[in-house]
Amino acid sequence: MNVTYQQLFSLTYQLDLLIKLRINSCLANYFIIFASMINNNLYFKIELTARRIRQYGQNVLKSHNIDITIEQWLVLNIINENEYINQISVGDKLVKDKPTISRMVNHLEKKEYIIKTPSSIDSRKVELSISKKGQTLINDLYPIIEKIRFSGLSKLSEKENESIETILNKILKNLSD
Repeated sequence: MNVTYQQLFSLTYQLDLLIKLRINSCLANYFIIFASMINNNLYFKIELTARRIRQYGQNVLKSHNIDITIEQWLVLNIINENEYINQISVGDKLVKDKPTISRMVNHLEKKEYIIKTPSSIDSRKVELSISKKGQTLINDLYPIIEKIRFSGLSKLSEKENESIETILNKILKNLSD
């Protein structure tokens, strides 16, 4: 069963409303059972985990007075690891649409973390590179990002980490075929 967050929110809202209004306890029980099925859905748990990781990371960045989001960090890091990459390639690597990448790139450029340079191959495209200010930010952020990355995995054994990686890779492969 595939359920969107909008559907889940709607379901949760309806459940709360039913309980508050004390309408038909049998119907309320149905919604409770349905909500439990959603919460036990593996895809939902994967998505929820990914959201919690981003939320945790954002809170850590905020506590260090870092003025970029986790998503912007990912863009910055991709640019850092791929000198003179274009926005389309960044979007492909992060599985993000063009408008989202464009917004993040413009924000990072406005903050002077990256530099846009007209492509020498295609004048309609720009190549992205890290500015000195961006490189300083990256160097300052690496220890913080490492803390974020390992916080959720810290109590897992090496075998559990390997199993999770194997399973996630299989899911990605299944969805790529």
